[in-house]
Amino acid sequence: MKPVKNGIPQGFPISLILTFFYLAGLLDIFETLTNPIKIPENHACNYPTHVSILMYVDDGKLTVSSQSLDTNNYILAKAYQLVDQWLYSAGLSLDKDKRELMHYTWRKRDKTSSHINLTNSDGITSTILVASTNRWLGVYFDCKLLYNYHVTKIVVKTENAVACISMLANTVWGLLHYHLCLHYHICILSIITYASAAWWTDKQKHIQILNKVQNRVLYLICLMH
Repeated sequence: MKPVKNGIPQGFPISLILTFFYLAGLLDIFETLTNPIKIPENHACNYPTHVSILMYVDDGKLTVSSQSLDTNNYILAKAYQLVDQWLYSAGLSLDKDKRELMHYTWRKRDKTSSHINLTNSDGITSTILVASTNRWLGVYFDCKLLYNYHVTKIVVKTENAVACISMLANTVWGLLHYHLCLHYHICILSIITYASAAWWTDKQKHIQILNKVQNRVLYLICLMH
C-alpha cells in the first residue's frame, strides 16, 4: 500500500467531521434565520416551510413542505442552484446521475406528481422525474411512507444470508451450533433491524413477512442442535 499524501484514506473515521468542516459554508446558507430563496406571491400563498439541507458525508438531501407540489418544485430548484453554485466556487461538483425527486403526500389529487427542472452552473437544464422510491442511507422511502418496498429489499438480503447459513450448516463438517447462532445475531438480525427506528411502523403485514424468513433460519439452526 502506498502512503496517502493528500486527503485521508477511504472510510477513515474522522472523514465525517472533516467533511462538515469543509462544507460549513454550504450548510450555513440554509441555517440562516431568513429564507435564502425569494418566493413569489403565487407560491408564498401555499405557506412553504424553510428549505433545509441534510447531509451525511457526500450524500445530501434538500427538503421543503407546502400545500402545493409546484411550490415545492420551485423552491427545490432554486435551492439546488444555490448548492450547485457554492460547490462550483469550492471546486466541487454534483453527481448528476444520482439526483432524485420524491414527493411525500397522501392527497389523492397528488397521485400524478410533477417533475422538476434543474439548472446547473453551466446553464444546462435537466429534467428530473419523480421516483417511486428513494434510497437514503440504506432505507427505501416511498411517497406515502408505507415502507413496503423497503421490507421487500430486507427479505431479499436476509434470504441471501440464510442461503449462506444453509451451506455452512452441515451435520458432518459444518459450523458448530454456537457459531450458527452467532451468525444469526450478527448477520440476520443486523439486516432485519437496520435503521428500524426510521421505517418500523408495527404493521402486521411487515411482521408476517419478516417472521417467515426469520423462522426459516431459526429452524435451520435448531436442526443442528
